[in-house]
Amino acid sequence: MRAEIQEYFHNKDLDIRKTRSARFFDQKVQPDVLSAVCECILNCIKDENTFTVNDIRFCSYSNELVTEIFNKPEVKKAEKEYDKFFSQPLKMLAYSGLINENRDKKPYKYIVVNKEFIEYISLRDRNAFYFLSIYLEKVLKDSDIWKYFDTFF
Repeated sequence: MRAEIQEYFHNKDLDIRKTRSARFFDQKVQPDVLSAVCECILNCIKDENTFTVNDIRFCSYSNELVTEIFNKPEVKKAEKEYDKFFSQPLKMLAYSGLINENRDKKPYKYIVVNKEFIEYISLRDRNAFYFLSIYLEKVLKDSDIWKYFDTFF
């Protein structure tokens, strides 16, 4: 699947200088969280492709998964914390092109564009790690800052 991910990104331009978006990555975008959010997307939207962050955040499946796996309080008891938990990975998924983000009005609407990769990421944290590592390298190379990281390491 790694070859398919690399092929997916081959013709995409993820240069942050062009998009002027700082949301290509954030603190909550970690493999375990990204995998969980993708799992929530698949289980909360069912056959529909359009959703909002609230559709995912307040879905009973999400509440059950996050309280069980991450040992966090219920969604309704910690809404501010969950806002970042779900919205930051959604922004990253939008930046990567796996979902589209319609920002015409709040709450923003998202549309699943690449269900195959969402499913792959949702299966296990390691898949999310592979996706993120390929994605971040692509962002850094397209933005002409990979050389700084390469020199540092």
